[in-house]
Amino acid sequence: MNQQPPSEPLGQTAASVMAAKLQSDLSGLVNALAKGMDDRLAPFSIDPISYIILVHCSTAGPTEISALRRAIPTDPGRMSRLISALAFRNLVRKVRLQSDQRVVRVELTGEGETMVPELMRRVEAFYGDILAGVSEEDFSACMATVDRLVQGINQAQARFREES
Repeated sequence: MNQQPPSEPLGQTAASVMAAKLQSDLSGLVNALAKGMDDRLAPFSIDPISYIILVHCSTAGPTEISALRRAIPTDPGRMSRLISALAFRNLVRKVRLQSDQRVVRVELTGEGETMVPELMRRVEAFYGDILAGVSEEDFSACMATVDRLVQGINQAQARFREES
């Protein structure tokens, strides 16, 4: 008897194989982006979230901690520790509003203002290197696919919640 092997591994559909590949490739991309950011910021002992805080304060000016928490996806405790660490290094200062002592704004110090342009230059060069071989059309098509995948995830999650 001559049996042919199954076209897909047992228990796996084409969708599950594609999803596993997608998850693996996206994880690799996210890890590579994080490693690239870490490498470029390491000489300054700055992590990517601290970088975002510094750039936000540079571009938006003095910013309330509550606004930073809304703009940067991290938990309040971590945000507080990061801002305190940046203040300890004299890159930012925390200023309480005279009108409401509960409100604290974060602003760059002179040292922070001096450091941010070099940090931004390094990160922008990294981003430029990453996207050098990608056309705007390719990037738009990729982002449209990512949007469709996110919609599919949201729909699957909604169905799961309804069935649970």
